[in-house]
Amino acid sequence: MKSRTRSKGASLAGWLFADLAIVLSLVFLQSSIVGGESVEIEEYEAPSTSTTTAETESGSGRGVSILACKVKFLSAPNLDDGYQIYSNLKDKVSETTCANIDQFGVILVYAGNQDIGDDVIARGNADKVCDSLFSYWEAIDRKTTYCEGFKNDGITSNYFDLTLFPYIEQTDP
Repeated sequence: MKSRTRSKGASLAGWLFADLAIVLSLVFLQSSIVGGESVEIEEYEAPSTSTTTAETESGSGRGVSILACKVKFLSAPNLDDGYQIYSNLKDKVSETTCANIDQFGVILVYAGNQDIGDDVIARGNADKVCDSLFSYWEAIDRKTTYCEGFKNDGITSNYFDLTLFPYIEQTDP
């Protein structure tokens, strides 16, 4: 009986075909990625409820300073007492470098969350502080000041950390 043996050339042909198929697949995929259809990206429109800059007609404008004032104050026993929150903050601001600032562009309110452990309640408390400040403090305005509430797990719920960014005047050179 005659035994069948494969020649070396026949076994290499299969590997060459497999390699060629892989290379052609990669070339096809690369060309479809680079030369494929363009993807439309929808632009995000920010809500127009507040702005952090204001322009004047004279060519000069205002911007928000990157040098912030940090305030930590004990909240009023009743978060619904906006005037008490305002007075506590006003006293603490007078002890900082922002004592003579007329208007603020951005206020970040961090509500304590260490003892309650509920992020939603902490952010709600921070939002109440923002609302109180908008109601009573003349240094901020809903049209020109951005106030946002956050939580801080490092302090208890009766404390708030505030970061205040004042407006600065800008003039054209």
